[in-house]
Amino acid sequence: MKRAVQESPTTSGMELANWYWKGVRQFVCERFGVELSRSSCLNWLHRLGFSCKRPQKRLVKANGSKREAFVAEYAALREEAQGRRP
Repeated sequence: MKRAVQESPTTSGMELANWYWKGVRQFVCERFGVELSRSSCLNWLHRLGFSCKRPQKRLVKANGSKREAFVAEYAALREEAQGRRP
């Protein structure tokens, strides 16, 4: 299993982009006939030196001009609030 997860899943005959617990579960079940739980799969990946990483959210629908207007308005509001402090 260590050799398999060090390469991409496609080289091991799996139709996955990355190794994650469901892929490990499927791989072990197909190769060894053993069905592992989610936590067991994650433990094995951790023992092999892998860590869980989630992709960052990207705001692809964000409007750049609206964002700039909001940032400018917010900065002005903060300056005004700082001026009102006793």
